This record gives sequence, C-alpha cells and structure tokens, in this order.
Amino acid sequence: ETMNAEEAASQHQYEDLMATKTAQNKDWMVSRGRKEEEKAAAEDSLGMDTENRAGELEELEAAQRFFADTAAACKDKADEWAERSRNRDEELTGIQQAID
Repeated sequence: ETMNAEEAASQHQYEDLMATKTAQNKDWMVSRGRKEEEKAAAEDSLGMDTENRAGELEELEAAQRFFADTAAACKDKADEWAERSRNRDEELTGIQQAID
C-alpha cells in the first residue's frame, strides 16, 4: 500500500510537471510565432528601405550632376559677362578719347 501511495505521488508529480512543461511549450510556440511574424515584417521593411535607398541615391547623383552642370554654366556666363563688360569699357574709353 505504501508503494501505491508513493506511485500515486510520483504520478501526480509527473502530471504536474507535464502540465507545466506543456504550458511552457505552448507559450514558447506562441512567442516563436510572434517572433517569426516580426522577423518577416522586419525583412519586408528592410527590402523596402533598401529599394528606397537605391532610388534616393540615384536621385542624389542626378542632383549632383545637375549642380555641377549648373555651376559650370554659371561660370561660363560670368566669364562671358566679364568679357562683354571689358569690351564695353574699352568702347566707352575709345568713344571718350574720340570726343576729347
């Protein structure tokens, strides 16, 4: 009869342990599912961010090319203006000398 009591107590402990472990396993599975969803969302976000970055880099390169072209055009215009101003000053000086 003591064997039956000990066996019953052991069986009860086993059932309690199994219930605890089953509950933990269920919690871990739920947590794993949630983490897999988070990982998938993060991977999607990374993919979109990578595409956006590539597009923004292309846009930046285009803007830098435009800026370089515009700066060169502005320098050319400034040089042309300086030449025209110098020619005009020479003409005015020549006219003034002709009048004197």
